[in-house]
Amino acid sequence: MRSVLDSWISKKHNLEGEEQLRRWQEEKIRELFVYVCEKSSFYRKHFAGYSVPKNRMEWERLPFLTAKDLEEHGLEMLCVSQGEIERVVTLNTSGTSGSPKRLYFTKEDLELTVDFFCAGMGEVVKPGEKTAVFLHCKRAGSVGELLQKGLGKLGAKGYGKGPVNDPGKTLIWLSREGIEAFVGTPLQALALAEHEKAKRLPLQLKKILVSTDFLADSARRRIEEGLNCQVYNHFGITEAGLGAAVECGCHEGMHIRENDLLFETVDPISGQPAPDSMEGELVLTTLTRRGMPLIRYRTGDYGVLDRGICRCKSRLTRITGLGGRIGNALGETGNQRIGMPDLDECLFSIDGLLDYGVEYREREKRLDIRLVFFGQEKGKAEKAKAYLQSFIKEKGLQEQIIRLGVAWEETDSWIPQYQGKRYIKKEQEDKV
Repeated sequence: MRSVLDSWISKKHNLEGEEQLRRWQEEKIRELFVYVCEKSSFYRKHFAGYSVPKNRMEWERLPFLTAKDLEEHGLEMLCVSQGEIERVVTLNTSGTSGSPKRLYFTKEDLELTVDFFCAGMGEVVKPGEKTAVFLHCKRAGSVGELLQKGLGKLGAKGYGKGPVNDPGKTLIWLSREGIEAFVGTPLQALALAEHEKAKRLPLQLKKILVSTDFLADSARRRIEEGLNCQVYNHFGITEAGLGAAVECGCHEGMHIRENDLLFETVDPISGQPAPDSMEGELVLTTLTRRGMPLIRYRTGDYGVLDRGICRCKSRLTRITGLGGRIGNALGETGNQRIGMPDLDECLFSIDGLLDYGVEYREREKRLDIRLVFFGQEKGKAEKAKAYLQSFIKEKGLQEQIIRLGVAWEETDSWIPQYQGKRYIKKEQEDKV
C-alpha cells in the first residue's frame, strides 16, 4: 500500500503524480525567494545580487544558511511581526560561546506540523485506537502537544503521558489501558521491550513510532521482539518544524513531507551537491513556512537521500540513512568514521543493553564506554569490549584509539546516560 503521505499531499494540494509535485515545488521555491526578499531584512542582504532561481542549477548556486546565521540574525530573518509569532524554540549549541539558536513559528506554521502528524500517524494508528505519547507534552507547541492534536484530527485517542521514567510502571499502565500504539524515543522503547521480556504482561500494542534519536537496526530488532509489534521510524528536527519524514509499512526509508520541505545533500567540506543515494550533509528548505522560513539551511547532520520508487510505489524522496552529527565522530573521514549511529549499531546488538555513555580523551587516545544493562550483566561487558575492538580495527582507527575502557552497571529500572541529545563527549588535547 502506498505511503499515506502520497494521498495526503495529493488531496491537500490537488496534485497527481510526481511531475505535478515537482512543478509545484519549483513554483513554491520561486514564491519563497520573492517572499523572503520582500519581508526579511536578513534575506535581502543574504541574496543581494541573486535573481529568482529559474531551475535547480540556479537554486544550487544560492548561498547556504548556517547555524551561525540563526544565532546572530534570527530576528532579522522574521517575515512577520513578532506579534504573529506563536512559539519560540531556543536551541543551545553545545561547545560554543555564541548566542543560542532561536526559531520562530506562527500559528499557521504549527498547524502545518499538526497536519503532517495527522497524516504521518496514519501509518501507525487507525481512528479510534488508543495511542500514548511519551514525549514532552505540557508546553504549548511542544512536539508532544502537536502530536496529540494530530492524533485528534486523525480520530485516534491520544494520551499525553510525557517521557518514560519508570518502564515497569509504564508497562502496567499500557497493559491496563489496552494501549495499541505509542510514540517515544528508541531508548524508551528499548527499555520497555527489555522489561516486557521479563514481566510478560498482556499488551495490545500493534505498532509504535520512534523519534528524536537515531534508530539502529539492532535496536529495532530487539524492540520488535520484546514488544511483539512493528516499529516505524520518524525523522524530525526543530528547524524542520519538528516533523520531517516517516516510514511506510515497507520500512525502506522515511518519506519526506515534500509539500512543505525540500532536502538536499551536499559534500560537508566543499558544499557541492552529493550524488543521490550517497551520504552527505542534509540541507533543508522550508517551502511553506511564514514566520521564519529557512532556505538552504545546513543542518549539520549526515544523511542519505533516495529519489527512487519505494516498494510501496511512492515516488516521494526518502531519507534512507542517517549518520549522526558532523564533527561528533572519531576519524571523520570516509569509511573510517565512528559516530554514535555506528556505536549504536554495534552495541545495541547485545541483549539487555539499555543505554551507554561514551567519552574520548584525545591526549590519552582513550575511548571510555559506560554500559547500562537491564538485570544481571553476566559477562556481556566483555562481549561489548570485544565487539568494539573488532569495530575499531575494521575502521582502521587503532592509532587514534589505543586504549579502550569499558565499565558497566546493572539496573532493574532505567538510568538514562544523557538528558538531551546523545553524543560522544570529547576531552581534547590542550592547544598551545
